[in-house]
Amino acid sequence: LSVAARRMASGKDLDDEPEDAETDGLGTEKERQRWAAMLIPQEQRRVLMFVESNPKMQDIFREGLKRAGYRVLLTNDPQRALARLEDDPTAIHGVVFSTVTVGEDAVEAFNALGAGEETCKIPAVLLLGEEHQAWKKRAEKADHRVVVAMPIKLKQLRRLLRKLVPPLDVNSASEG
Repeated sequence: LSVAARRMASGKDLDDEPEDAETDGLGTEKERQRWAAMLIPQEQRRVLMFVESNPKMQDIFREGLKRAGYRVLLTNDPQRALARLEDDPTAIHGVVFSTVTVGEDAVEAFNALGAGEETCKIPAVLLLGEEHQAWKKRAEKADHRVVVAMPIKLKQLRRLLRKLVPPLDVNSASEG
């Protein structure tokens, strides 16, 4: 991390590294992007709200998405998430609702988010538990509102979220 920080501070582009860059611990382009995302100050990161009541799942998603350059807010109550979004729809850049432990309330909140005048533009993902696949047809989808069946790998979710809510790059974060 300190090597990446020094390079960023010097203004040196991480893509301009010598061929033997593998030895500095940054390795592949994906690893460089991940390290660069971690350099973005917490208060400048894109904010995702994750609605899930299982603490273990919350920790997995928080750490995985944090490494991808997001700030993650957690709640186990879909109604609380909606209330927060209605209070200030610009404070949160995207929402992930999980039916795995939250159940049908997650689908209802996902749909309510899309129906709200102020919240309908917020990107959202509905993660359907394996036993909840039938609920997919009840979800109100759009280009920025998607439904994904579990199980899903964290890497796949990060890829999807990067399309819906692109994380800031280090240069944009330092300017803003």
